[in-house]
Amino acid sequence: MNERPSTQMPREGSAANPPDAARILVVEDFEPLRVLMVRVLTLEGYEVAGVGTASRALALSTSEHFDLLIADHDVPGGDGTDIARQSVAHNPRIGVLFVSGNAEASLDLEVPGTSPGFLQKPFDIDELALRVRQVLTAPPV
Repeated sequence: MNERPSTQMPREGSAANPPDAARILVVEDFEPLRVLMVRVLTLEGYEVAGVGTASRALALSTSEHFDLLIADHDVPGGDGTDIARQSVAHNPRIGVLFVSGNAEASLDLEVPGTSPGFLQKPFDIDELALRVRQVLTAPPV
């Protein structure tokens, strides 16, 4: 699988590109879903990077600023909880939203310093957009 992050940026001056658009890192190993999530969130006006492995996610989340981490619970080379813990340690203000097809995964998603959201797979794009807005606008822990 390609290790380069897939990114999509709204065009300058478009209604979907507010000046204070949040930056989101999507960590999802299933490429079709990752591409869909990046496209949907880009259309919502966010600046989005998508990667498929834990190592790439950690490299980006510790070298760049993101406002939100969306992480699959199980990704090659690690798991979303570890990625979130290290991302929050680097950037305490980052929001976290976990996605998983395993409902029991939501029981083991404790990340000190944040109150992560959870989105059960399969989900529709409206659910994704709503949960992202909720996590981004939630008051700090």
